[in-house]
Amino acid sequence: MICKSRELRRADGFLGKIYNGLYQKLFPQEKKSFRNGQRAWIEDRDAKCSPLIEATLDFEKSWDGQKCVYTAIEDRFYELLWGFPKLLVEDN
Repeated sequence: MICKSRELRRADGFLGKIYNGLYQKLFPQEKKSFRNGQRAWIEDRDAKCSPLIEATLDFEKSWDGQKCVYTAIEDRFYELLWGFPKLLVEDN
């Protein structure tokens, strides 16, 4: 679903960089929970957005589906940003 839109690929790529950067800074005992949270977010995003995309059978023409995915990515970015602000600061 994401690979068909350049804007969504960019947003998802940026989210991936944030996620991976945070993941690398976590303690080993925190990583499993963090990864499970990301998997749950993906399942939730797909459950909410897939019906909007499947309703048109054409992702590129599905503005509602694209908006749903983009909004989910944006929301997840802010969840990570607000949930782990100290981990996002560069080490000096």
